[in-house]
Order: sequence, then structure tokens, then C-alpha cells
Amino acid sequence: MAIQQWFSTPVYYDYASNYDAVQEEISSAYAKMTLEKHPTWGGQNHSITDHMFNTNILDEFDLQNFKEELVRQVKQYTGSFSDTDYEVSVEDCWLTQTAPKEHTVVHNHGNTHISGVYYFQTNGKDGSIYFLNSNTSLASTYFIAPDDYVEYPPTKGLFILFPGWLYHGVRSNDTDENRISISFNVNITKKP
Repeated sequence: MAIQQWFSTPVYYDYASNYDAVQEEISSAYAKMTLEKHPTWGGQNHSITDHMFNTNILDEFDLQNFKEELVRQVKQYTGSFSDTDYEVSVEDCWLTQTAPKEHTVVHNHGNTHISGVYYFQTNGKDGSIYFLNSNTSLASTYFIAPDDYVEYPPTKGLFILFPGWLYHGVRSNDTDENRISISFNVNITKKP
């Protein structure tokens, strides 16, 4: 007898291997960033560096250590389920600040191949990211998948990567401190 798992959704997490360099680089850039709220997301949503997503903080602030680490993490992620060597293109990258009582509503990142987050500043209790079960048919088979979501608490230095189509949100920050993270969208192409 055998059981095969079909249609699984790979969610990846790992810590930055060059943590100190990444943290120092982000800290220096953060002091120069301007944050704003998206005008249509409501007052309890987080603030971001560019609510129109027209700029990429990797380029704008020359975050080379972070970019190198992100590419390494993406290659680890894709290497866990494919032997294909991919070219990695970071399409969008922005900083998110979630103040006390703020959250992120459920959303996805459309046609982006891989989306993710890096936790720069967190106390670990300021709002977990959660992913909704993408196989809605499992709702009737609770013995296979008893929960309709899975969540990960924020941890400083942690990367979490997932398919861009996966619906996710972030719980309310019910602490007195800001959580600061970097989010990104990545597309991959097979190398010739």
C-alpha cells in the first residue's frame, strides 16, 4: 500500500545566513525611508514604503546583502522540489511597518511566482502570518486537514516564502511595539 500527496502547497522558512550584515543594511536604509498607508485599505492596516508599488527598495536603497540572501533563499526553496536551475528576478520589494492594533487583511500576490516576507524587527508576539487552505474541498474531509489555515509566528531574521497565489493575512499586532518586515515578489525563469 502507498499514499501519495498531491496538490500540496510548499511554504518555506529559514533564517538569514548573513543575518548581521542584512540587519545592519536594513537598519541604515530604514532611517531614510518614508512610510505611508494605502488610501483604500483602511486605517487599521499597516504602513508601507510605497502604496502604489512603483519602487523597489532593493534598488532604491542598494540592499545588496539582503538581495543576495533573498536569491539564496529562493534557490533553496525551489531546489526543495525541483532540480531546475532558475534565474531569480525580484520584481517588487517593500518595507512594512505594523503598529499596535494594525493588521494585514487576507490577500494574495496574483501571478507572482514566489512571494515572501523577512522579519527585521519583531518581539515574536506582534502578529503571526497565516495562510488559508488553498484546497477548499478539504473542508468536508476534516480528518485529512482539520484546520482551514496554518500560521507562523514572526521571528527576527526569518524568511518565509510561498506561492504568490496563496491567500494569506497577518494577525493584529496586540503589543505596544511596531513590527517591521520586508515583503517581496519574485519571478523565476529556467536558465538556458
